[in-house]
Amino acid sequence: MRRIMVLLACMLLLLNLGCVNSYTLDGQKRDYAINEHEDVLNYHGVVTENRDKLDAFVARSSGNVRVVHYTTEGDPIFNDLAYIGQRIEMRYDTSQDSFGTPRITTTTCSRLDKKETATALIYTLEGCDGEESTVDVLHISFDVAEQDYFEFALSMKQVASSEEKLMEISTFDHKWVKSQPNGEVAVWDDLQLTKGERQRIYKEMVLANYLSNKPLDTICSEAAYTLYDLKVRINGGERHLKWSTCDQSSRGKQMTQLAEQIIHIIQSK
Repeated sequence: MRRIMVLLACMLLLLNLGCVNSYTLDGQKRDYAINEHEDVLNYHGVVTENRDKLDAFVARSSGNVRVVHYTTEGDPIFNDLAYIGQRIEMRYDTSQDSFGTPRITTTTCSRLDKKETATALIYTLEGCDGEESTVDVLHISFDVAEQDYFEFALSMKQVASSEEKLMEISTFDHKWVKSQPNGEVAVWDDLQLTKGERQRIYKEMVLANYLSNKPLDTICSEAAYTLYDLKVRINGGERHLKWSTCDQSSRGKQMTQLAEQIIHIIQSK
């Protein structure tokens, strides 16, 4: 009798994973443990960790990848994708969403497309079986027009032995400060960005995942390196980041590339 009651309890809790923590996809057993280094983690389309894993999945047309969407309450929703021959099987699982409707569905699609516009980056499954022929897997929005307030300040110090060169860009006070080859410092105090330039910079910030909580490193033992300092204020929130070119982590490289892109946009003026 007790065994029957346990079995009934497992059946009732199946969708909530009370009695199971694994499943089968593309012929392999998988579990619900989230891998912070391999899974694509999407926090409300604002912070997306490991997006390069999804890009690699698109490029290689083989293997598998997991996209985890976190709800406002912090519950995970799973999108597991795997190539089955020439098609992609996606397992959509909301069983861990405490405030939603628990369900698990599986669909098969012909391909995964990546589309980038001026205001969004969208990964969409195309040619799907069932009622919906297309399914959005990941949607990242970076429309600066949706923000009431967006300003930033970026400073860069190039250090080589005793020599130090400075560049500072600030939309807070509309200044652009830059060291000159003759040792003097030039100051432009009327820096104005067009809507297009602001949109490009905001887009690069979001795609560089500037809101990520992954640590950055400023310590450097090399003879020549660059120190970066970035302050971003959006609406009522502010983010302050510091790092150096010696930080060769994926996050450090992302932020250095972001700084170079911002500088390129400003210098193009």
